[in-house]
Amino acid sequence: MKVKAHQDLLDDTKQLIVDLRINRGGSDLLYLPFLSYMFPDHVLPNEDIVLHHMTDRNFSNRMRDLEGLRELPIVQMLIQEMERKRNQGFVILEMDDSELLGPPKQQLQKEIIVLIDTYCGSSGDQFALFASQSPLTRLVGRHTRGILDYSNLAIQRFEAASFEFWYPTSKNTRVDSGQGIDGVGVKPDIYIPWTPEHLDKDLDLEQALVLLQKT
Repeated sequence: MKVKAHQDLLDDTKQLIVDLRINRGGSDLLYLPFLSYMFPDHVLPNEDIVLHHMTDRNFSNRMRDLEGLRELPIVQMLIQEMERKRNQGFVILEMDDSELLGPPKQQLQKEIIVLIDTYCGSSGDQFALFASQSPLTRLVGRHTRGILDYSNLAIQRFEAASFEFWYPTSKNTRVDSGQGIDGVGVKPDIYIPWTPEHLDKDLDLEQALVLLQKT
């Protein structure tokens, strides 16, 4: 979703439904502008520390996938930090993403329903994790996929064999304290079990509309 392109509409809308179902991930950078609606005062929840294994090989493989996004300011910032920490082993990539959040929102009356399911993973997991900590947001559906503790995939290509090996290059430190979510996922506030009726009706969306109508 292009948040900035629809900023006026988002600012004026009191109730929102965000559908994360079958969202298998992508880049956390893309949804950062939307967080200012879930956390209007810009007081974001504390994030766990993520350690990036910035070896020469991992740097090169990640850079290959970032080449097509170099024109984006946040990607330029990421590349500069990766270059600065290159070949230093496990490191923390320090980036100031405050500008991406956009201006703080004064409107606290929003109500946001986030639809999730077991196909929502990676960056989808992370968005749901943020949403679960917002006082304006309720999660509806089923647990997310739970593929987030080890992330930032890189691809090692073996051209001669027409083979690709995808592997994570970062680790979330919550794993060390037994708080990992891989294989567990983010729990919905309102659980709706999947049934064959879902083939004919969007029961998750129907429940979200009922919740919004009540308020």
